[in-house]
Amino acid sequence: MLIILILIAFLTFSTVNLWRYRNRLPKGPIPLPFIGNFHQIGYYSWKNGGVVAGFQEFKKQYGKVFTLWMGPIPTVSIADYDIAYETHVKRANIFGHRYSKGGMNYLREGRGIIASNGDLLDDFKKSNWKNGGIEVHAVTCFDYLVGSIINQLLVSKRFIYGDPVFEKLKANLLMTIESLSLVDAFAPLWLLKSDLMKWRTKTTLAPFDFIFSVVEDIVNKRLASIKSGEHVIGEEGDDFVDAFLLKLQTNERDGIESSLDLESLKIDLYDLWLAGQETTSTTLTWACACLLNHPEVITKTREELIEITGGNTNVSLTDRPKTSYLNAVINVDEDLFKNNSEFCPERFLENSGLEKKLIPFGIGKRACLGESLARAELYLILGNLIMEYDLEPIGKTPEIKTTTLLAVMRRPPAFDIRFVPVDI
Repeated sequence: MLIILILIAFLTFSTVNLWRYRNRLPKGPIPLPFIGNFHQIGYYSWKNGGVVAGFQEFKKQYGKVFTLWMGPIPTVSIADYDIAYETHVKRANIFGHRYSKGGMNYLREGRGIIASNGDLLDDFKKSNWKNGGIEVHAVTCFDYLVGSIINQLLVSKRFIYGDPVFEKLKANLLMTIESLSLVDAFAPLWLLKSDLMKWRTKTTLAPFDFIFSVVEDIVNKRLASIKSGEHVIGEEGDDFVDAFLLKLQTNERDGIESSLDLESLKIDLYDLWLAGQETTSTTLTWACACLLNHPEVITKTREELIEITGGNTNVSLTDRPKTSYLNAVINVDEDLFKNNSEFCPERFLENSGLEKKLIPFGIGKRACLGESLARAELYLILGNLIMEYDLEPIGKTPEIKTTTLLAVMRRPPAFDIRFVPVDI
């Protein structure tokens, strides 16, 4: 009886406190004690075909600024560029802090950064050449391509197709991405690590432990090779790990106190690999799905690239200012974009003001630190693929439809693709 009375009192206190606090925030759907708006988020995500579409429904109902409760945590969503610029850039000292609790802080403990396609295609060509082209599973192809670029920058090593470590890394990452939801991101860390939630964290957060163990092994091997003299760090270092270790040496030599240490290095590597791998690979896969549905865009992009490069050199970053159509292809709010769900690069050429309002990397202090790398990868990979290959679907052309309605990341459909060399 006493337990029931305590629960009733706690529920009453939580409800009253929630309603008092709710009146001070922008309007939004009515939350329930403990679960907040998770039930509405799940329903609208399922009804509209994904979490992003679900949030667009909230925007229609409650305006450009609205509040959603992630369990007991209120979050204010801004769905307007001008308001976001005001809060995240002009008033960044107030609104610039990143959320870093719950599942977002798993392993990091408050640290970390988040909160040469030719070689790879040669690898695929050796075992996947069929019907006059390279036939591959789109996701696998871009996973290896992006993973190799990031790994080369971080530890001076690229992945070879079929690499068992990379395959296991991807399997663990995929297990998490396809099931990780907003509940996992905002639930208290103590709850996620409790026996009560083991069934859930086994597929959502525990796979990160394996990924972190790989990162730890990389750092430990680098330190051992430096100690043995097998690896010598040059004046500027060969990669991110070298540069970080050089900074540690400089701080120690000059007596500078810093939060940087070997644990920070491991967390930063973990963050850089996770953030850079899946987001860029997924974007490239979505891009190919859109291009396969719009072959006329491939033709128009190739014509522009051949005109700029002469067809006898690779597309480089110095070409970017001159390739307006490719830039538009790489760049959906129905207030800004007519037929916002359609793949239409021309809209950015017809209205140059639209591009600044497309902010997939965020703005201000909350902007993605890897934006310049991601933009460079997308431009170079897509540009050179389109210039050198025709893209053909193997079997049915993929639908522009996500396969993960309730997950945080909007995963593309699985499909196979054929890259057919073109005569330029």
